[in-house]
Amino acid sequence: LYYKSLISIFIVVAPIILLITIFSKEILTLWINEDFSERSYRVMEILPVGMLFTCLAQVPFTTIQSHGYAKYTAKLHLWEFPFYIAIVIMMSEFWGIVGVALAWSLRNVIDAIILFYMAFKVGSQNDLVGTVDG
Repeated sequence: LYYKSLISIFIVVAPIILLITIFSKEILTLWINEDFSERSYRVMEILPVGMLFTCLAQVPFTTIQSHGYAKYTAKLHLWEFPFYIAIVIMMSEFWGIVGVALAWSLRNVIDAIILFYMAFKVGSQNDLVGTVDG
C-alpha cells in the first residue's frame, strides 16, 4: 500500500508539476499579465518542485503518524524551523523572492528525505516487533 500510494501520487502530481514548471511564464501571462510574468516566472518554476516533494512526503508522514510516532514528526518540524528561517533570510538577501522560493523547496526536499528515512525505520521496527511477537 505504501509503494502503491507513492506511485499513484507521483503519476497524478508529476505531470501537473511538469506542465506548470515548463509553462510557468505563459500561465502567468494569461493569468495576470506579461510584465508580471517576466518578473515572476522563475518563482513559479521553483515552487512546484517543492510541492511535488510535499505531496510525496505525505505517505511517509502518514505512515509515521499511523504507527503512533507523532512525536517524531513534531520534533522534526520543530527542529527544522530555525534552520528554515535562517535559510530564508540568507537566501532572500542573495536572490530575493527567488531565494525564498528556493529555500521553501529545499526545505520540502530535505523534509521528504528525512520523513522517508523515519518511515523506513518505523516500518523496520514494527516488522521486527511483529516477527518477535508473532
